[in-house]
Amino acid sequence: DLTFYRDIVNTFEVKRADVLEGLFYLFAKESGNVVNYANLSSSLKTKFETIKTYIDYLNSAFLVSKSQFYSGSKLKTLEKNEKVYVADHAFNMLQTMKTGSKIETLIYNAVRSAGYDLFYWQDKNQTEVDIVAIDKETIPIEVKYQNKIIESDLKNLYAFMDKFKVKKAVLVTKNKLEVKKQKGKEVHCIPAWMFLLAV
Repeated sequence: DLTFYRDIVNTFEVKRADVLEGLFYLFAKESGNVVNYANLSSSLKTKFETIKTYIDYLNSAFLVSKSQFYSGSKLKTLEKNEKVYVADHAFNMLQTMKTGSKIETLIYNAVRSAGYDLFYWQDKNQTEVDIVAIDKETIPIEVKYQNKIIESDLKNLYAFMDKFKVKKAVLVTKNKLEVKKQKGKEVHCIPAWMFLLAV
């Protein structure tokens, strides 16, 4: 309440505090989803521009973090909608968050705290890589927090690696630790707990 009604509402002169709060609780429940502005505008009964502005306010207040589309073109990056994560995984206590989203949010926030620039990638066939971390090199990261990992779980990473000529990637798993090699490429399967200790 202090953050919303003292810091954000007063600082930015928010007229629809209910919309701002509704957005935040939505992101606490569905952290890591690509923003659909048309759907949000309809469900929250407000304008597209208001939604976009209020997300910027939440981002400025460090309540959420925005992940942009990864592309070799700045124009394409700006054309695509961003993903939004809650900026602290403790916020999942405010809403029921699916385990997969919770782990992806944990990984995203840990990598962001380590100083990487973060993006996501998706092609026209809806092939998606959850996180693209960039520092001195580009590291695609996919989160598959499940009991069994099969070859098809790696296809999105291989698609990204082929397109952008990347040799190494990370698959965050529930308990699998190994390195998968294919045609000069390496996918490092790392349990989530170990990945978080290493970042």
